[in-house]
Amino acid sequence: MVFNAIYETITQKDKLLHFVYGFFIYLFTYAIVSLAKHYFFNQMNFNVGLLGLIVAIFIGVGRELIWDLALKKGKAESLDAVMTILPALLMFFMF
Repeated sequence: MVFNAIYETITQKDKLLHFVYGFFIYLFTYAIVSLAKHYFFNQMNFNVGLLGLIVAIFIGVGRELIWDLALKKGKAESLDAVMTILPALLMFFMF
């Protein structure tokens, strides 16, 4: 029953785009920070995945608050922010 609700939510085009963007935000951040850590900050010990998750949260929530709510460029929905954060959260726990 819960999985049906999740499936119906993900199949909406807008939510699916937020999910894909969240995936690429996390992946891009993870790749760039990993390279920077390897070449420039190899003595520092920090979690690259956590930083990717934090960036996805800031972009997901920030887009809804700034672009949609403050600038009135779209309809602010909390589920859009959740769908942007969800793939980053899943990948954070996978890696």
